[in-house]
Amino acid sequence: MNEKELLASISELFEQQNERIDKKFDKIDRRFEQIDQKVEQMNTALSKLQINQEGIIMPRLDLLFEGHTSILEKMQHDTRLQLIQDRVDTLESAVKYLSTELKHLKKAE
Repeated sequence: MNEKELLASISELFEQQNERIDKKFDKIDRRFEQIDQKVEQMNTALSKLQINQEGIIMPRLDLLFEGHTSILEKMQHDTRLQLIQDRVDTLESAVKYLSTELKHLKKAE
């Protein structure tokens, strides 16, 4: 093999390697494009989710919280009413007992 043939052979090997590398880079570029598309889709979905959360879910959670707050207030109010009712019942019993005792004392005089 002479020098020219050797150089031509080396040149051909370089070209083959370059073609292989170019194919690999093309493959990598296509893969990156797919990844970029998926990331963009995920960003779009995330944006929609964030809008949904801010526009629908959070106001409903606020309403739910307000409902629970009013229920708790009513329960506290009911508890206070029950305490007052218990005291009134106790006072009524005491008044009845004392009235009976007073009648007995008046009869004993």
